[in-house]
Amino acid sequence: MKRVILKNPFMMITLIWSLLFLCSCSGRNDSVSGWWEATFSDSIRHPRQYLYLEPDHKGWRLASDEPAEDWVDIPGENLFFQNDSLYFERFWGLEKYSARFSSVDTSFHGLKQLSGKPPIPFTMRKIHPENLTYRIPQADQAGNPISKYHYRVPDPTGEGWKCSSLAEAGMDSALIVALMNKILSREIPEIHSLLILKDDQLVLEEYFHGYSRERLHRVHSVTKSFTSALLGIAIDKGFIPDDHEPVWKYFAERDSTRWVKEKYDIRIKHLLSMTAGLDWKGLQPGESNDDIDMYKTHDYFGFLLNKELKFSPGTQFCYNNGLSLMLGHILEKSSGLSVEAFTNEYLFEELGITDYSWDVDDNGITRTDGGLKLRPVDMVKFGQLYLSNGKWKDEQIISENWIHHSTEQKIGSNDAGYAFHWWTRNYNINNRVIRTIYAIGHGEQAIILVPEHRLVFVMTAGNYLQTEHRPFEILTDYILPAIEKGRL
Repeated sequence: MKRVILKNPFMMITLIWSLLFLCSCSGRNDSVSGWWEATFSDSIRHPRQYLYLEPDHKGWRLASDEPAEDWVDIPGENLFFQNDSLYFERFWGLEKYSARFSSVDTSFHGLKQLSGKPPIPFTMRKIHPENLTYRIPQADQAGNPISKYHYRVPDPTGEGWKCSSLAEAGMDSALIVALMNKILSREIPEIHSLLILKDDQLVLEEYFHGYSRERLHRVHSVTKSFTSALLGIAIDKGFIPDDHEPVWKYFAERDSTRWVKEKYDIRIKHLLSMTAGLDWKGLQPGESNDDIDMYKTHDYFGFLLNKELKFSPGTQFCYNNGLSLMLGHILEKSSGLSVEAFTNEYLFEELGITDYSWDVDDNGITRTDGGLKLRPVDMVKFGQLYLSNGKWKDEQIISENWIHHSTEQKIGSNDAGYAFHWWTRNYNINNRVIRTIYAIGHGEQAIILVPEHRLVFVMTAGNYLQTEHRPFEILTDYILPAIEKGRL
């Protein structure tokens, strides 16, 4: 082998330093790469997180899990790691983290910063992946992953459900078993629960990744369909005359804002159908938008009420979380009750829903845009209420008129559109048009109604990185074919 002799001493020194630098960087990369557990000084308001750090072609990549809040694989934004200093953001910059790596205890120590609030100290320590049991879809009593699914009829205990098997409900179980095996093998990852109600009988109830019947799950924008129901109840009971009511009347004290001064002709029905016509840039991952700018202010309604009117109300669809927050304010203003009190008295008590929570921001605004946490079985109850035209155990909870009016498509194409905080979509199956009505939330939280089959399909998940379409794939690839095959 031919030897290379370096005659220039400077070149020799440079090479040695380069090698030492590469070795030190490699060693640091090895010590920093992998899973970390972050614990916060205020563990009640800021539950622990699990973060994965690894170098990539851009420098570093970070993803974070927050199991207590149902967050999984949330990407780190504006990530920076250099000279043992780590900085990243989450949720479009609403949360900012800065920390420094200490070689003394091989941990990161830093601060979490939320807009307008005191910083929260936190510590990140290395954790072995085997300890992240919440990432296993299902495990046996010994903690070993279950790889093969065995169907079982749901347990009606304590819920008053009527339960039956898939076969008794006329569904082909082979397709459902195939679906479950793909979830267990992680071919379909991060599903937290799947429930199916067919002909008013619960035929499937399965939980994954440590979830159970009793554990609440954040449902994100599925909340909007509950908000729609609350507005319908308020109209039914006379708190609100009808959905033609001008919105500015409920914010009349803000007479210095554009909306109120100019008396925009925006009605409650336009809030519900997302057709208010405001000059609004909707929520887009990784991009500046009005939703996030609104959340960064303390006065959400001031931000909304000073937006210009760009289109004639009722003509253009634009998804806007602020409109859903306005509906919560209108509900409180008209009824004299908080959103939570109204929900409990007129909806949840009637359905036997006792375990739930509403997010209320520091400004006192209840998050009627996406702040509900519910048990998946209670999401099924809500779906069944709509399939039954607003009736629950012989009691008319929501008027039949509102059920039909609020789920009738208001804007969109022939096959897909938006109603009153419900989405609509038609499928062509065996030359038959199958109509669906659904509520969908960030991360693939879903309540899908198929009236023709008296079917409610509920799914909760933690899919925050990919295109959120799997509830519909599961419906069309497994559930509806299982019904068709069951008929043969």
